[in-house]
Amino acid sequence: MIFAFLALAIGGFFFLYAIRYYISILFVLAPWVGRGAKEMYPEGNNSKNNEDPNGFSHRFANNNFNHSPAANGGSPLNYGGDVAPFVSIHLPFYNERNVADRILAACASLDYPNYEVVVVDDSTDETIETLKRWADHPRVKVIHREERTGFKGGALNVALDNTNPDAKFVVIYDADFVPPPDILQRFLYYFNGNSGGQQDRVAAVQGYQWHILNNKENWLTRGIRAEYSGSYLVERAFQQYLGNMKMIAGSVYMIRADLLRAYRWSESLTEDWELTLRLYEDGYKVKYTPYVATPAECPSSLPRLIRQRMRWAEGHTFNVRRQFWRVMRSSALSLREKLEFLYYTPYYLQSVLLILGTAFWVAAELMNAHLPWWTATLGWALLLSNLFALPLMNLSGLFLEMRARRDLSGSLIMIPLTFIVAPFQAYACLKGLFERSEGGWQRTLKTGKITEPLLALKLRKRLERIFARTRLNKGSTVRKKPEPGEKARTGQGPKGSKLALLLTVALTATIIVVSVLGTTVAQVGQVGSIPLYLHEAQPPGPSVSPSGKLMSNDSSTTEEHFAVFDGSDPSTWLRYWYTEVYPTGQDPAFIAAGPYTFYMYLAPPVNASWYTFIRVEVGHCNADGSGYVKLLETPTLLIFHGASLPVVIELGSAPQLQFDASSPKRLRLLIEYLHCRPLNMSYNNIPYKPTRLVIPHLIVPENALILLFVAPVLPAAVHKLRSSRKRGNSRSHSNL
Repeated sequence: MIFAFLALAIGGFFFLYAIRYYISILFVLAPWVGRGAKEMYPEGNNSKNNEDPNGFSHRFANNNFNHSPAANGGSPLNYGGDVAPFVSIHLPFYNERNVADRILAACASLDYPNYEVVVVDDSTDETIETLKRWADHPRVKVIHREERTGFKGGALNVALDNTNPDAKFVVIYDADFVPPPDILQRFLYYFNGNSGGQQDRVAAVQGYQWHILNNKENWLTRGIRAEYSGSYLVERAFQQYLGNMKMIAGSVYMIRADLLRAYRWSESLTEDWELTLRLYEDGYKVKYTPYVATPAECPSSLPRLIRQRMRWAEGHTFNVRRQFWRVMRSSALSLREKLEFLYYTPYYLQSVLLILGTAFWVAAELMNAHLPWWTATLGWALLLSNLFALPLMNLSGLFLEMRARRDLSGSLIMIPLTFIVAPFQAYACLKGLFERSEGGWQRTLKTGKITEPLLALKLRKRLERIFARTRLNKGSTVRKKPEPGEKARTGQGPKGSKLALLLTVALTATIIVVSVLGTTVAQVGQVGSIPLYLHEAQPPGPSVSPSGKLMSNDSSTTEEHFAVFDGSDPSTWLRYWYTEVYPTGQDPAFIAAGPYTFYMYLAPPVNASWYTFIRVEVGHCNADGSGYVKLLETPTLLIFHGASLPVVIELGSAPQLQFDASSPKRLRLLIEYLHCRPLNMSYNNIPYKPTRLVIPHLIVPENALILLFVAPVLPAAVHKLRSSRKRGNSRSHSNL
C-alpha cells in the first residue's frame, strides 16, 4: 500500500504544476484579461519593418520602433538625462566559428548611436582568426583569454572590466542569437518608466529568446522551439502580470551597469539564476516582455540538448540549495515573490520524482496494491492531465505567435522528449543538491544552420492587454545599493480500462518511435560523436609530435585536399590525424566500447588495376602527442585503386575509454604506406568525399538510457500483465 500512496503523492505534486500551467493557459487566452488597460509601449503604427544585415525581417505586431519612439506615441528614450545612454553589449565566445561573424555583423549594425560591443573569447579554433578581422572595428573590442577561468561568468566579468565607464546599461547575448537593428531602443523603453512601477527597482529587462532559426532542421528542434514559445509567451507572461519573481535567462536581457559593477558575476554553471537570486534578495526586480525578441538556434542533437539541460539542472539546484534560506528570510521579497521562488525550487527535481513515481507505480501494480478510495478513472485522469499540461501550454504559445498550425508537431514532441531528458536531469540535479562545488561547463555547439530565412514575429492582440497591466509589487523595499568602492556580495479494470490502456499503448509507441528517430539526428560536438572527418586544418591546442592534421565532427569543409603516399618520398609514408584535446571541462569524457571503422575515398585512379599496401592504426596520446597508446591496428591491407568507394576498413572493437580532466587526451589516426604504387587519398571535401574515422558514440557520464523506456513502457506492460493474470485466474476458477 505504501508504494501506491507514494505514487499518488508524487502524481499530486505534478498535478500542482499542471494546474499552474492550465491556469496560465486560460489566463493568456481569456478575452477579458487586461481589457481597457492603458498601453504600456509605443504603438508605432507608422513605422516600417527593420531588416538586419543578415536578411532577417522582424515584425513585432503593432509595436515597431522607428528612430524615435516619441514619434510613435511613447516617451523619449532617456535615462538620467541621457537621450541615448551608452550601452555595452557583451558577447562571451568559446569556439563559435559557425556563428561568430553572424552575430558580430548584426551587433555592429544596430540602429542606435551610442554603444559598444565587447567580445571575450576563450576559443581554440578558427574563431580566433574570425575575430582578428573585427579587431579594428570602431565599435568592437576583442579580448582573448588563454584559460577559461570561471567559464561564462568569468568571461562576462572580463567583459565588465573592459566596459566603457560611461555605460549605463549592459546587454548580454550568446553567440547563436541575431539581434534586430532596433533591439536597444526596445530594451531602453522599459527602463524609462513607461511600464509602471518604480523605475529604480528594475534591475534588468528580460526579452524573448525566440529559438526559431533552425526550427525545421529535425524533430528535436521543432520540439524545443515549441517549448520556448510556451515558456516565454504563456508562463512568463503570467508571471509578469502577477508581479511574481522572474529570472534572468542567460541571453537577450539588458541590466543596469551600476548594479552589475557592484554585484558582478559568479562562476556558477547558471550565473544568470545566481545573480537573479542576489538581486531579488536585495529588493531589485526583473521585468519581462515578449516585445523585445531576438531569434536564435535550437540544439539540434540529443547529446547537445542533454548536456545543456544537465548543466541547467545542476547549476539551478546548487544555487537554490545554497541561497534558499537567505532568499526566504529576506524582507525585500513580497509573499508573492517568495511563493514563486518556492515554485522554482524543485523545478529540476521533478525529473527525480518522475522516475521515482514511475517506479512506485510499477511496484504497486506488481503487488496489486491499490488505495481503496482511489479508482482507475481518477488515476488515468491524473496521469493524462499531468501528461498534456506542458504540450498544451506550448501549443498556446504557438497560437499567440500565430504559428500553431505550422508548428503543431513541435508541441506534441515534448511528450516523449520529457521522458528522454528526465533521467539525465535527475542525475544532474541530485549532483547539484549534494555536491560541495559545481562541475565543469559543457558548452552547447552552435551550427549556424538556418531553416527559416525570413522571420516575422507577430503576436496576438491579447498579449498587448496583458502587458499593459504588468506591475511591480507594492510595499516592497529596496536595500541600499553598494556605494562606489564598497565591497559587493558575490555568489558562489473498471469500465473504460480498455480505452485507457489503448491511450497508454499509443503514447508508448509514440515515445519509442520518436526515441528511435533520435538516432538519425546528427551527433556533433564532443569526442565520441560519429563520424570524425579528416581535415586539412591543424589540430587546436598544443602542437603535436609527430605533426599531423585535424580530424573532427565538423562537416562544413568543402575544399578537397589529397594525401599522396609515394614510395619514392619517405616523408609521405606516415600520415597522422588528431582530434582536439578532451575533456574540455572538469567532467571526464568517455568513448563507448565498440567498433572503429575507417572510410577512405581515393582520387580518380591513373590505372584501376594498380594496388597499394597500407596499414591503419588508431590510438590515443597526450595533448602534445606524447604517451601514445595503441588501441587498434589492421594487418597489411591491399587497396586496389579502382575499388568502389568508399573503401571500408574495419579496425575491430576497442574497450571503453575514459579521458580525465587531469590528463586530457587526443585520439590519433595513423595511415602508413608499405609498398607498391603511390596512393592518392582525398579528404576535407566532406559533402562529396567524406573520408572519416567512425568511432563509438559518446557516453554521457550520467548514462541512464535504459530509463528512456522504463517510464513510458512499464506501466502499460504491467497493466497488460495483470490483465492476463486475471483472465488466467478466471479460466482456472471456471474449470473447477
